[in-house]
Amino acid sequence: MPGWTGAAAAAALLVVAAAGLAFAGRALARDRIRAWWWWAVIALIAIVAAFALDLATLLRSGLSPRGSGYGAIVHALVLMQGVFVVVVSTMLLYTFARRLAKRLDRARRATFDNTALIGYYAVAQGIAGLAIVHGAPRWLG
Repeated sequence: MPGWTGAAAAAALLVVAAAGLAFAGRALARDRIRAWWWWAVIALIAIVAAFALDLATLLRSGLSPRGSGYGAIVHALVLMQGVFVVVVSTMLLYTFARRLAKRLDRARRATFDNTALIGYYAVAQGIAGLAIVHGAPRWLG
């Protein structure tokens, strides 16, 4: 079973990603573009780092997807989170491109709002996955 330390750090990084998206949204609403850039980049780095840490923790644990049903579920949950991280990262990069083209601002923010929405979902799913993978076996014995 993967250890708690990596899971706690990954969960903290996911919370940072959600906070980064929230603060970026506030900065965009106030036309603070420099602050928007910082918070959006922080969110991107945090969500990618959380997945990388979760994946590294899983790989270090030696848990095999062929060894048990639990191992297969853990691998499936981590890789499903990876798919959402790729989607959110791609959407954030597209949002960055729109900002560089001056097509993202206080009035035209739908791209960022949609990206933030899927980002919040990915954070919630990631925290739920961490709770299932790390919490359920310990709580249920």
